[in-house]
Amino acid sequence: MAQNELGKIFEYLNPKSPENLDGEWFVTSPNPFLPPPFMVYLILVHCLGCIPIDRPQEKMAWIAYFSFRDKPMFAAHSKSGLQFGIKDKQEAEILEDFLILLKKSLPVANEAFQDLVKTSFSNGQISIENKSFLFRERYLFLRKQAELKFHQEQHPLHAKTIDSKDSISRGNPLEDSVNTLNNFSEAHREGFFLASTSLDAYFSALEHYLILLLPFTDFNPCQENILEFVRGSWEKSFQRIFGKPPANEAEQTVLEKLKQIKRKWRNTLAHGGFDYEGQTFFVQVPGLGSIPASLAKDESRFQFPSLPITYSDFKEICAALDECDALLKNGSFKLAFQYIDAGLNLYLDERSRRGLKAALSCEQEMVSFIEHQCYLEDMYTNMDW
Repeated sequence: MAQNELGKIFEYLNPKSPENLDGEWFVTSPNPFLPPPFMVYLILVHCLGCIPIDRPQEKMAWIAYFSFRDKPMFAAHSKSGLQFGIKDKQEAEILEDFLILLKKSLPVANEAFQDLVKTSFSNGQISIENKSFLFRERYLFLRKQAELKFHQEQHPLHAKTIDSKDSISRGNPLEDSVNTLNNFSEAHREGFFLASTSLDAYFSALEHYLILLLPFTDFNPCQENILEFVRGSWEKSFQRIFGKPPANEAEQTVLEKLKQIKRKWRNTLAHGGFDYEGQTFFVQVPGLGSIPASLAKDESRFQFPSLPITYSDFKEICAALDECDALLKNGSFKLAFQYIDAGLNLYLDERSRRGLKAALSCEQEMVSFIEHQCYLEDMYTNMDW
């Protein structure tokens, strides 16, 4: 239906390449407001029947010739961007009319090619853009800023002053908690804001890493839906990558530490200050006052998440995360992390997955594979055919 509608929109387009291509052409300058090159390719080639010429010259991915209102035209994707040309400069208005139609057709085209995208997705023709450096640097930036704020708090100029009436405990943990919050210095408050955000950034980076590791396993995108991993918990993704439980004892330790940090800190912060086990609620007992709603069997369970996070808390958290990172990157997927840290994209088609697994045989194989992939990506990025 949508493809028929596209045919009606471009009823004056003839997909046949004009016989005479010699002479000068009026060529548009690259324009960021034009439709993306892949959409123009899909419309012209997959719907309207134009025949593309792949890599016709240096710095050009493809070009497709056609006629619109009987005027020879072309569309091309070069390194500088998407370009259009018309044989007769005096007919530039016709080219403008064509571009207007192209922009208007995008919603219809988007619907027309949904089946193509879904089929390609289910067939495993999927690539994943490696943005691990972005998520990693986000975490490190927020962590560093939090550490700077906490350092400021240690300076005498930033020492907090406590009002005498607020420094007296009333025997009520709820009231004491409020009083404590009011007494934190500005540096500590900002340190807490940054520290809590850095935790979000860390687990976001972790989830990105886990998805990037899938092609290094026996994952088959034709049998397993990658979206299930994206929608699921990081813990399930971790177990899918490293095993349930992880076969490597060190990686099992990593998982447990991450779960502890997530349960004690990140979940509490992410859910409005409330934990899953009721430790952040209190019950009122006559003659006693407020006590935790979750009674513990051992004294360690009475160490409730302290909000805001203190400097000592944050140092302990960061030390655990550093240890986790070191164990992950030096464990059973050490070579895979080398590939990921090189910033290379991942491809889930069968041939690409075979290449990745072959590179896992030894470090030299991985180094050679990374060098080759870097060469290919640079070549495609720069359109150096």
